[in-house]
Amino acid sequence: MFLGFTLNLFGTVYIVYHLFWNDAAGGNKTLAIVYVLFAFGIYTMIPVISNYRRKLNFTIPDIVLLGVNTVFSSLIMYGVTYAFDLRDFNGLMTIVFALVYLVLGRFVERRFEQENYMAALFYLTGLTFFILFVPLQFKKEWLTIGWLIQSVLLVLYCVLKEVKRFRNSGILISFLCLGSFLYFDVLLRLDFLFSYKYLAVTLGSALILAARIHKECLEEKLVRVYQCATLINSWFYMLYCIFLQEERIYRLLENGSFNISYII
Repeated sequence: MFLGFTLNLFGTVYIVYHLFWNDAAGGNKTLAIVYVLFAFGIYTMIPVISNYRRKLNFTIPDIVLLGVNTVFSSLIMYGVTYAFDLRDFNGLMTIVFALVYLVLGRFVERRFEQENYMAALFYLTGLTFFILFVPLQFKKEWLTIGWLIQSVLLVLYCVLKEVKRFRNSGILISFLCLGSFLYFDVLLRLDFLFSYKYLAVTLGSALILAARIHKECLEEKLVRVYQCATLINSWFYMLYCIFLQEERIYRLLENGSFNISYII
């Protein structure tokens, strides 16, 4: 299998190289992408199908082959998109890889006995590509919003459907979203839609907390910490909104009977 994979790898690089240099008519882009996906699919399905037909469990060489195939196939694919100036399709290719591994994880979970580790590995790989979709498709200004949408949808699904499989992944994406917001939007002070991003982060955390309150699952210590953090952040967001409207509030109150200094 490894000898065949090595030959397949060299063949793929050779074919893609010649498709790039002989793309005078501009029709080799699609052919290059299709061939890379075809080569990736072959050595992704060989260990799965062979073990399924022979009723065998996955071995360490199977796992290594799948991992090496994933790394080199994704690198070649992204190299193709950059070489043919198709960077706008990086996100689509990432979603294709993610769907392949999520489907394989579901297949292994249902069809193989005692292969929970392998199914988890497929799920983890698929979720990794799912996370990489945002930075590969969008600029840094959109990282916060992209990861926020992913994390909120994933965590809401896990909480409302009481599914624990992807809960940790949703929490990880939430931390990525928070880190992106603090670094790019707060520390580096990117002014691009800052107010809307802060509003989205606040509403997203409130939605997750509301879902947990709805399902009455607030006993865990981490959930209690999250509850306090959400309330504190909401308080800071209200202060931020007051700061934005400071001049307007001052004009409304300066001629009234209120003590503006006391209110501030």
